[in-house]
Amino acid sequence: MVIRMNEMEEMKLFEEYERDADWFQENFDSLADKYEGQIVAVKNKKILVTSRSVDDLIRKIKEMGEDPAVTYVKPIPPKDILFIL
Repeated sequence: MVIRMNEMEEMKLFEEYERDADWFQENFDSLADKYEGQIVAVKNKKILVTSRSVDDLIRKIKEMGEDPAVTYVKPIPPKDILFIL
């Protein structure tokens, strides 16, 4: 059975996700120092959990009673990795 959210609930989740994404970007340097090489999950402008694997991170998010689909998740690459865009 699929439960459909109303537009207000969807907008609230989207706004929370955007706030977490903004917080992550604003704090990236300090987060990178602490969580280098890990994947982080952010909820309510706080680090919810971290892991080195996506599967483990998703398991931890679910164990905390959160929904991975509406949790901001982002990897923090090791400092010695160079990205060419």
